[in-house]
Amino acid sequence: MVTNGQFKLEEQIRELVSKDNKSDVRFVYNHDNDKWWVSVYTVNASNGETFLMKSEPSTGPDFELALERVLDYVIRHKQESSSYTVEWTKKGENGYNKSYFYCTSMYDVLHKFYEGKTNPDKYIIFSIKLNSAE
Repeated sequence: MVTNGQFKLEEQIRELVSKDNKSDVRFVYNHDNDKWWVSVYTVNASNGETFLMKSEPSTGPDFELALERVLDYVIRHKQESSSYTVEWTKKGENGYNKSYFYCTSMYDVLHKFYEGKTNPDKYIIFSIKLNSAE
């Protein structure tokens, strides 16, 4: 069952992400073998691609605590992670795209890039660059 608290948390997350980078946000709620998860994806405004922002476990179908942890991540992630730039394209397309991630490692960048992609083989990554601290 969806609660008003859940809707409010989703809206807060959407507003913060939109203000930060103009991306839309999608929430995916999963239940698998007695495990509950909320995965939050950003939708890149310029190319329409989705990228995992954060995935959090929940103790049950009440996702408010998991969404509170996602909200905390959105507020703090720039202080606690490093900035990376990924240059990539889809096979058969001309040019390339740049996408930006705040992650703890290059592995984390790759995980967030590929998570949720049904056919990861159609993507070509040209470079992953750790951006200098500002």
